Amino acid sequence: MNSQSVKIILIEDNPADAELIKELLAEVSHARFELTSVRRLDEGLNFLRQADFDIILLDLSLPDSEGLDTIVQVKAKATTIPIVILTVLDDEKIALESVRKGAQDYLVKGRFEGELLVRTIRYAIERQRDREELRQQAQRSRLLERMLERIRQFLALEYILQTTVSEVRQFLNTDRVLIYRCQPDSAEELVLESFDCGDCDTWNPELYSTLVLPCILRYSQTNCIQVWDDVNRADFEQNCHHLLSFFQIKSVLTVPILQRKEVSNRLWG
Repeated sequence: MNSQSVKIILIEDNPADAELIKELLAEVSHARFELTSVRRLDEGLNFLRQADFDIILLDLSLPDSEGLDTIVQVKAKATTIPIVILTVLDDEKIALESVRKGAQDYLVKGRFEGELLVRTIRYAIERQRDREELRQQAQRSRLLERMLERIRQFLALEYILQTTVSEVRQFLNTDRVLIYRCQPDSAEELVLESFDCGDCDTWNPELYSTLVLPCILRYSQTNCIQVWDDVNRADFEQNCHHLLSFFQIKSVLTVPILQRKEVSNRLWG
C-alpha cells in the first residue's frame, strides 16, 4: 500500500467494535488510514454525499437498517466505492449474498487481526478499481460500436457524424475530434470536427493532413485501432513531432470507420 492515506468510513453502531477496528488499523505501521466512524446508516450516507472515501466498512446490524438491504442502500449511493462487511454473522450463505449485492468481502468480527483487515481493505480497493476500469472500457467500446452502427445504417452522414464527433469528444474528454476521409485515387479530406480548446485560433486546417497522415499510415500497417498515450514516445516523423508539441497534443487515438469496401474514414482526436 502506498504512502498516501486510505480514507475509510466505518458504519458501526457498537462503540467497542468501532474502537477495536481503530486499534487494529493502528497496529499496522506500514499503512496510513483516515478513519471516519458513524453509528447509523443515514449518517454514513450523508458523509458519502459530502466527502470522498476509498472504502466502506459496513456492519449489517444498524439501528436504522438491518441485513442485506443495508448493502443495497449503500451501493445505490456509492456505486464505485468498495464495501467490506464486518459482522458477527458467521453464515456462508449471507456472505455469498453480500458479495452478490455488491460487497467486495465479508469478515466475521473477532476472527481477524490487523494485518488481515488491512490486506482485505487493500485487495477490495484494487478489485474495485479493476472492475471500474473494465466498466469504462466496456462503455467506450459500446460508444464506438454505436458510432459505427450509425454510420452504417443512416444516409444522413453529416448529421450522424457531427453527433458522433461531439459525443466522442465529450466522453473521452479530449480537446479535438476529427473525422478524416481517405478515398482511393483522391486526396485526403477533413469531413467534420468537434473541438473545445482555449487556443483554437492557432489551428490551421491545412496542417491537419500533416498531423493525420502518421495515424493513417499506422492503420494501413496494422489494420487496427491505434493509441498513443504519450506522443513523445511515438515514432512519428520529426516535423509531425514539432507540430504535436506546438499544439500541445499529448495523446492520439485513431479508430478506423469502414463504409463499404472502397471508402474509409478515420477518427483522430
